[in-house]
Amino acid sequence: MKSHSEFGWFLNTSEIKMGGSSVLGENYVAFYIIHVVAMCVLITSVISCVAVISSILWGIWKARCHDQMRKRSRMDFADRFPFYIALGDGLWGISHLADHVYLVTTQHFPYTQAATNLFSLNVWIFGAYQQLMHVGLAIYTYLRIVRGVDINLGTAEWKLHATSAVLIIIPIAIFFPLDAYGLSGYWVFLNINATAGSVFGFYIAVAGAAHALGTTIAYLQIKGIVERQKQVLKERRKMVNKKSDRNSTASECLTTFVAISVFLYCPLPILNFAFAVETMFGVIEPITVTLTVIAANSSGWVNALGYFHNLRIKAARERRVKAEKLTMVTATTSNGESSSRLSVSS
Repeated sequence: MKSHSEFGWFLNTSEIKMGGSSVLGENYVAFYIIHVVAMCVLITSVISCVAVISSILWGIWKARCHDQMRKRSRMDFADRFPFYIALGDGLWGISHLADHVYLVTTQHFPYTQAATNLFSLNVWIFGAYQQLMHVGLAIYTYLRIVRGVDINLGTAEWKLHATSAVLIIIPIAIFFPLDAYGLSGYWVFLNINATAGSVFGFYIAVAGAAHALGTTIAYLQIKGIVERQKQVLKERRKMVNKKSDRNSTASECLTTFVAISVFLYCPLPILNFAFAVETMFGVIEPITVTLTVIAANSSGWVNALGYFHNLRIKAARERRVKAEKLTMVTATTSNGESSSRLSVSS
């Protein structure tokens, strides 16, 4: 086995073993930088998710107070989807934060297979759910806006969640018996010292690349149609009813999250592939790991920015609708007064 000095900047994956030191190569600088950066990003993401969920629940409570529950129940996918995203990001953040905190505080890898499996499966389940929500959103938005197909996902989008659950369980059924889940050096997810773990790592990189490519293509087509739709509405505002305006706003809000998916998941497959190649040769490169923990753990706060951006879009639409109503009332009143004066004169 090669020593840390023989690898130089790279860290030796053969040091990764159950119950062993989590400070690879005794490189405390890399150890603390990677874990502190990861935990800071994760904590920011979890707080952002709490803010989004609180905002959504506050909106529901306000609707109840104003006796608008019938209207609330008709809110479309664009209104409910931020809740699913925030919930997935929050659960992912908490589960992944747990293994980082454990590795930092104990400075050892888990001592038992049960603990290792618990950390690994938590990271996989919530991380996969998070990405599948974005995949579902991209497909739904593409079919709705580009193809004009409105998919019935069932009450509370149960079909989407059921499909996601199946796609999460299948890799577990395949790779778990092959000992693919385990220790990854700076987190607990894949057993990078096992062949099955390396294969699973490449599978995740390829699946992520397909996700990023498909989402990017969908986004470019969706964005073109939404921009044309906005232009038409701008030119024919007086001829478009409130429902059309609302549908345009919903499409724009969905497009925001698709754009975020492109931003988040295009860099990640490249980093995952680089990490898989490095570990295949028995080494870990600290900069790759640092960039990976930033890219993989930023979804919570980035999606929160998208959610609050969409709130501003919706608020602008409401102000525009109110202004148009006020203009119509004023015009009607003025016409009525003019007619009354003409009647009196005659």
